[in-house]
Amino acid sequence: MLELAGTPSDKYFQEWAATKRQRLQELLGAKGLHADELINQFLLHLPTSRKIILKSSNRFGYQIDHDGKYEKYFSSNGEGAETWRRGDWSSPRGWVRLSAPLYDSKTGIALIYIGATYHLLSGTGDILVYKIDGETVTEIGRINVWIA
Repeated sequence: MLELAGTPSDKYFQEWAATKRQRLQELLGAKGLHADELINQFLLHLPTSRKIILKSSNRFGYQIDHDGKYEKYFSSNGEGAETWRRGDWSSPRGWVRLSAPLYDSKTGIALIYIGATYHLLSGTGDILVYKIDGETVTEIGRINVWIA
């Protein structure tokens, strides 16, 4: 089993990652594609967080959580979604989390994670798989990671 960075002793996470690896391999294999190293690298970096430069815009209806204020509500020691609802946003509509895309130039395959919470107890997270050929980007498929 591949020991993933960040939580190598977390048995639950290791089992979760092994299941996602298998599902991604099956999805690609059904299309005659293989990207085992890309999948491993993607799963290695999925738990890590990187800041983006984009600034919040209440005018356009989004808030970038640069300081982690809202993310903490969903952590095990946070106060949960109820605190998020009572936060300083007058009317939060959702929470979106994106990974940095990971691309393999040899296979032309790109992976990205997107998770969205639409309401306090409603959301989904998926790993999206794309094939890039020149300027053409085609979605190969997606696997669901979680759903609420």
